[in-house]
Amino acid sequence: MFGLIWTLGNFCATLDPKDPSKPQLGTPRKIGQGCKFRSFTTNNYKCNFLEVPSGIKLVLNTHREAPDLSDVLQSLYDDIFVEYVVKNPTYNPGQPFTSEQFMNALNAFLRQNGLLQQQQIMQAAV
Repeated sequence: MFGLIWTLGNFCATLDPKDPSKPQLGTPRKIGQGCKFRSFTTNNYKCNFLEVPSGIKLVLNTHREAPDLSDVLQSLYDDIFVEYVVKNPTYNPGQPFTSEQFMNALNAFLRQNGLLQQQQIMQAAV
């Protein structure tokens, strides 16, 4: 997934008609540099994406007809990830993190936004 997101981000930045200093395709970009994409749709799913200024990337796969989830992903980051991961004293950036409180809050948030059915089980790696 990382390679796909990285490649699409570089592709979007390279084709950006509003940026006169376009990077060459494949050149690493700084966080927030260049054009950004929010989602892409395949014949089976829609991949929604958000990169925050710290470099954290959130990816949420949904059904094809899902609306723009940019605000939902931003809220997920602000209200769930920051509260339960970033503010957790045991969190070590770049290391795997598991927390039952985080998972419960994440599942509740996704259910509240109609993105998770009761019978589904979510697994997340942070």
